[in-house]
Amino acid sequence: MTAATGASAGTVRRRLRELRAGGVLHFDVDVGLTAFDVPVRTLRWLTVGIDALPAAGAALAARLEVAFAAGVTGSGNLFASVSTRDTPALWRFLTSVVGALPGVRDVETVPALRPVKGAVALFPRPSAPRARSPRGARER
Repeated sequence: MTAATGASAGTVRRRLRELRAGGVLHFDVDVGLTAFDVPVRTLRWLTVGIDALPAAGAALAARLEVAFAAGVTGSGNLFASVSTRDTPALWRFLTSVVGALPGVRDVETVPALRPVKGAVALFPRPSAPRARSPRGARER
């Protein structure tokens, strides 16, 4: 990093520490699911009665097996990414956890056979318009 920036190691460390402390810089680690003994990953689209959607979403999101859950639009209105140790654990999750969620009318489960990307895309914020200098002031 120091060679790329031309700054000393101490300066780079300080700047990285400041960026992390300011909430600007975050680190995410992408680890293979087999390292955590959860090699079966499935994507779930649930159709839930609109009156039960907040409770079903909160209950689903509270489960350790659920890496991501969100209310969505389309044929289902609740989405979840679920990881389990094996297919019997997947079956137990589907029948005991998903089956017990309030208002669930339909579930579509799709196995992720070969994930090719697991991170989210970052989109830059639109830049704020530059403030105009007062008349006669020099811009540097």
